[in-house]
Amino acid sequence: MQLPPLQLVLLLVLLAADPASAAPAAQTQEHNRQLQQSLNDSHVHSSWIYNDVDAGFAEAKKTGKPLLVVFR
Repeated sequence: MQLPPLQLVLLLVLLAADPASAAPAAQTQEHNRQLQQSLNDSHVHSSWIYNDVDAGFAEAKKTGKPLLVVFR
């Protein structure tokens, strides 16, 4: 049985979806805290957007300020 192209694309999108992006906020905050500890990033300011590129781009667009992204 061959799937029509649209159904195939939707299936691939569902399979590639990141389950972590649907995680509850408390779980995401805990993950970020653990990531900061493992990277020894205790100096990160509370107003920084940590480990959320989409939120960073949205904030930069909203405020008209540049965005600095650090990949480790």
